[in-house]
Amino acid sequence: MPGQFQFRLGAKVGLTFFKDVHGADTFLSVLVDPALVKRFTARLHGFVELGVGLLVLSGVPDDSVLLEAKGGRVTGALSTFELRPSLGLAYTIREPLSIYMAPAFVWNPTPNERFEHPSLTRVEMVFGIIGQL
Repeated sequence: MPGQFQFRLGAKVGLTFFKDVHGADTFLSVLVDPALVKRFTARLHGFVELGVGLLVLSGVPDDSVLLEAKGGRVTGALSTFELRPSLGLAYTIREPLSIYMAPAFVWNPTPNERFEHPSLTRVEMVFGIIGQL
């Protein structure tokens, strides 16, 4: 019903490409995604989400801008905690499918001591499809 709030528990899988010196690093996020949803009309709703989960990084070259220039290697995939609060809008195309967009603030602690900064913090604009069971 329009005007009402709902609690929704979902999951989100995200794929991010980060342009680096000699290519792209790949960030894969797997999150539990609780949300508070408010319906504005029968088709339009807004939501606030708090994604909590795991980030896996791969393809980080030795000369990446993410790493300190002090030697040593980072090999294989790296994983770390992820926190991703976001605020978004969704439009229902046809029940149970909606399209959405949501800016998100993403925070991850550094997955390796060679990283330049103590955390990977970024703002992302997320577009996707919501399907309900």
